[in-house]
Amino acid sequence: LAYIICLILHRLVIWPFFLSPLRKVPGPPVGNLILGQSRVIITSETGIPQREWVKKYGPVVRIVGPVGVERLIFMKPDTLHQILVKDWLQYPRPGYLRNILGTVTGYGLLTVTGDEHKQMRKAMNPAFSIPNLMAQTHMYWESIEGLVSILKDQLGTGSDGRVVHVYDWMSKVTLDIICETAFGYKTDSLHNPHNELAVAYEKLIALQSGASIRVVNTWKVTWGEDAEEFRPSRWLNLPPDYHPSFSMLSFIAGPHACIGKTMSIIEMKAVLAGLITNFEFEPAFEGQKAKPAAAITIKPTDGMPLRVRRVRRS
Repeated sequence: LAYIICLILHRLVIWPFFLSPLRKVPGPPVGNLILGQSRVIITSETGIPQREWVKKYGPVVRIVGPVGVERLIFMKPDTLHQILVKDWLQYPRPGYLRNILGTVTGYGLLTVTGDEHKQMRKAMNPAFSIPNLMAQTHMYWESIEGLVSILKDQLGTGSDGRVVHVYDWMSKVTLDIICETAFGYKTDSLHNPHNELAVAYEKLIALQSGASIRVVNTWKVTWGEDAEEFRPSRWLNLPPDYHPSFSMLSFIAGPHACIGKTMSIIEMKAVLAGLITNFEFEPAFEGQKAKPAAAITIKPTDGMPLRVRRVRRS
């Protein structure tokens, strides 16, 4: 019993406060000895605690999680380049994260590392080349046209439109496109929401995940004081400190970057083109703000309600 007590004291008190080589890295107080800062992170809006800590402590922040586990947040592009690209083999995904991803996605790119990851990535890269992706874009349109048809039916012929939970439909059309182009399987979740795979997918995206990427994507040092605002026009005049690989990490970077990045961007453009050709979108109510929730990827908590109208044609 005494040995167990000593181990607990070492892990919760002696190590994080007196012995850890990271103890002098700036960061928030340890807080709860057992839970560390995890309670604050879980109970707060996704990404907000990390964002505030970066503002207060700078581009390198130490966070202590459950049972004294330490994590670092890095913000500077040169540091991110070293971790994600130059020395990526020295920074494998944590074992607990690989276990979680393995449970969700199975054995594959998200769980392997080192030479095994290199070989698997090399074998899969040709399928995600731009020529191959462009050759399959015609397969997107059946799902996109299905979504357009459903929205038109919901809107009817009125000029005021109606409020639609847009995220729910985006999730369905995305699933249908990916399943058909990548696996040759028609889910048709747009018309059949009770499809077994569609139901499993909805449960999958409810799983919790980290939110540090959001902090990088809204870092004021790079993006300016309005970094946390939705302002699409910023892409027309990028700030001088913008780095094409490390200022926007939605798809990560380096060997562990999302292999489907280009496919996702092409798909988003195709869906967007289909929607704005037929509909006008505006906030559902005055002062509306999207509140994110952590899942495999960040999503809006409220389904993103927007007022949708048919495009007025002259």
